[in-house]
Amino acid sequence: ETEYLLGSDPLAYDAASPVKVLNVVNNVVRCRFTERQNAAVLGRVFLHSMDMINWSPITPNSIVVVEDSGSVVTREVTFPVTATSGFYRSSY
Repeated sequence: ETEYLLGSDPLAYDAASPVKVLNVVNNVVRCRFTERQNAAVLGRVFLHSMDMINWSPITPNSIVVVEDSGSVVTREVTFPVTATSGFYRSSY
């Protein structure tokens, strides 16, 4: 199921991570997420954690498609910086 949601092939090694943090500028962190075109409809939520144990939903400032491969897209998502460090992920 995860392979489907991320738009990857379960029979092939994924060299690139489906989530990449790009930078932090003016208290905004920019990340890229590779996922299915219809991820929001499938129930995708973005999460933030300080310790990778406790995760809380976080509302993005913006979501922009930067690469469209048909059923799979890469989105640039920005979030407010909530602390000096942290972790981001998507959940379905």
